[in-house]
Amino acid sequence: IKIIYDVDDLIYNIKYVPKYINSVGDYNEEFIFRLFGIVVRYELIAKMCDGYIVNKKKLQDNVKNDFNKPVWVFHNYLNLEQEKVSRKIVNLKKDTYINDKFIIGYFSGSNSHKRDLEIVETALLKLMNKYDDIYLNIVGLMKLSSEFKKLQKEGRIIIHPYVPYEEL
Repeated sequence: IKIIYDVDDLIYNIKYVPKYINSVGDYNEEFIFRLFGIVVRYELIAKMCDGYIVNKKKLQDNVKNDFNKPVWVFHNYLNLEQEKVSRKIVNLKKDTYINDKFIIGYFSGSNSHKRDLEIVETALLKLMNKYDDIYLNIVGLMKLSSEFKKLQKEGRIIIHPYVPYEEL
């Protein structure tokens, strides 16, 4: 039986742990200690696999270089059940939902996506400062910059707790 490892982050190899820690920004000694222990186990498992599934080309290149085994890219997507539920909710809200707010949703999951938010922060702040009706809903664990915290205090950035993808 062929075993395929599903990888969506660099924490499959111990050499990437410092990069991961810097992207998360958590320098707590206990967190770092636990992370190294987890990644060592991930790496041992990954080495025993016959191939890998990743979610982006850059990660595909890294995994291919690290293990020299087949790597396939399956981009992030909604599964059929998520699509079905989403369509049902959109159809229910179409005729009844009225809102004068323009809401941007960001589903971060974990603080490892902090850099993703930082990349668009300047543009989001420019828009949100220009238009009072733009709001940002963040779902997941995310540390905010001081500028974003200011908007959060005004009620324009709302953070919701992490939600497993089955419940999104």
